[in-house]
This record gives sequence, C-alpha cells and structure tokens, in this order.
Amino acid sequence: MVRQQLLDNGKCTATARDIVILHQSDFYRELTDEERQLANSGDFNFDHPDALDFELMEQVLRDLTEGNPVAIAKYDFTTQQRGVEQQHIGTPHIVIFEGTYLLYKPSIRDYMSLKVFLDIDSDTRLARRVIRDTEGRRQTPLDQVLQQYVRFVKPSFERYILPTKIDADLIVPRGSDNQVAVTLIVEHVDDVMAAAVRVGQDSQASQAPAGGAYRTNMSRTGNHSTGSVGGDKGHDAASAMLRSEPDVYTQVPN
Repeated sequence: MVRQQLLDNGKCTATARDIVILHQSDFYRELTDEERQLANSGDFNFDHPDALDFELMEQVLRDLTEGNPVAIAKYDFTTQQRGVEQQHIGTPHIVIFEGTYLLYKPSIRDYMSLKVFLDIDSDTRLARRVIRDTEGRRQTPLDQVLQQYVRFVKPSFERYILPTKIDADLIVPRGSDNQVAVTLIVEHVDDVMAAAVRVGQDSQASQAPAGGAYRTNMSRTGNHSTGSVGGDKGHDAASAMLRSEPDVYTQVPN
C-alpha cells in the first residue's frame, strides 16, 4: 500500500526498482526431519521466534545497508525448505520489510530507522488468519486453524510480539485500515526521499568532474526516515526501517 502510493503520488519520481518489499515469511529456517514431521501434522509452532533464521535476516540487512545486491530464496512451506525461486534485489533506495518479529531482536532492530507497530484487535487478527489459512493454496481445515491459533498463535503474540510494541516509534491503531496514518507515513517517506535527492544532486554538482557524475545512494536526515504501513496479512504489526545507504523501510505485520 505505502509502496504503491509512493510510486503513484511521490514527489521524487521513485520507480519500482527503487522500492522493494521483504517478507519475514522468506526467513523461516529450514526444518529438520523431525520438525518436518511435526509441521506436517500441524504440531510445529511457526509463530515462535525460534522458527526464524535471524542470522540470514541480519546478513541480508547488512548487505543492503552496504549497498550490495542480494538474492533471497523463497521459503517453501510444503517442504519447509528454501525453494529454487529467488527474489533478486539490486541497490534500492527504500526497502519495506514486513513481519511480526522485526522488533524482537536488537541486532535486527538496530538496522531500522523507523519502527511502526500496527495495533489490530484480536477478533480482526483471528478473522484474517482464518480467511488466509482456509482459502487459497493452504486450504487448512477450519478446526486446525482455530486449534493452532489457541495453541500457538495467541500465546506467541502475547509473550513475544506484544512486548515489542514498546520499541516502536509509531503505533498505528487499525493497521493499514487507518488511512490517515498511512497517508502521513507516505508523505513523510516522500519528503525524506525528496530531500535526499536534492542533497545528492547538490553533491554531484559540486564533486563531479566535467563530463562526469558520481552515483549517490539515498540517505536519511536524522535517526528516523519513515515507516510504511502496508497489508496487515491478518495480524498485529510492527514496522521498522533500516539505517542504511539505501533508505530501507520495514513493516512488520503479525
């Protein structure tokens, strides 16, 4: 949502390659044989932080902040392994990162320049999860969805995710349904990008030799660039942004 609004209405003429989205769902760790058996029977807790590969997540964020291209293998929930399909990212100006545990570890949180928590009521979270898991490719039986929600999802949210709310720079009631908050975030991101473009242009004009130019990455002004609130994926969300050479914006839904 924020990405599209920036592309459609932004002042700084951002292109699709300038703004990319990362998904926490691609950073689950590969399971052992025993864990795969649990997952196939619905007894593995994918909503626990131990299910995530935070080392890989941190490596990707580090590469992006250093201006290095990355390739992220899409996670296959059928095999519980990384698949052959990859998301290739060059040197974007903005990265929006969505997921539930982006504020959980300080080593991940420290890369972020704006952290947004999408505060959604529990009934809405449950309803969205039911729709997500019973429709589309998953086709999970309703009784299994409800059982997993009570057994894994709700306890993990209350124990691990809700406490990270205190680390957010911005708390958004109703998540991406809050159009006022979304608009303000988009405008702030846009202002920061436009200011960075002007600084980069001034720098190029003063430093580039005759007939040449230097490439400049987007840079933020101050500690907080801006956060973006995109689709909630059915749950509460925290969102964060990276301190990086390219501006990296992260959003975390539950």
